[in-house]
Amino acid sequence: MEKLRRIDIEHRVLKTSALISQVYNESVLEKVEELKKIRRVVKNFEAIGHSSDHNEHYGNLSARVLRNKFLCTATQTSGKSEEEMSLEDYPIIYDVDSIVLSLGLNQDKKPDEECSTHDGFYRGNEDISYVLHMDIALYYITMKKHMVQFY
Repeated sequence: MEKLRRIDIEHRVLKTSALISQVYNESVLEKVEELKKIRRVVKNFEAIGHSSDHNEHYGNLSARVLRNKFLCTATQTSGKSEEEMSLEDYPIIYDVDSIVLSLGLNQDKKPDEECSTHDGFYRGNEDISYVLHMDIALYYITMKKHMVQFY
């Protein structure tokens, strides 16, 4: 089994409209819309979000666009509402020969560090199209809270 490792992701901002439309092409925009739908569902189950008790954001989503390219939610976005999310909250990660580069629309909207874990899943299995990461402890607390309502 290959040893797991954290991958540093260099983040660059797209500065021209020509580059933006080339990188965020129609197929990428379709994936962003799909991620928004998935995000809405998992957010309703509180599998991603923001814990005011712990002051932490938890959970990330990503979607494969091509074999070596995927979208991943930016850091600190899991607590945002759907209305607050924009295209700049979805940087694109390119993985070419172990060099991982993120392209986005805003220097402050870097991919979450957990996106390197998502990259490992995509590298390991070409059949994977989406990755959802959530904090199990926070999810357990949330589910326990909801289970009490049923009894």
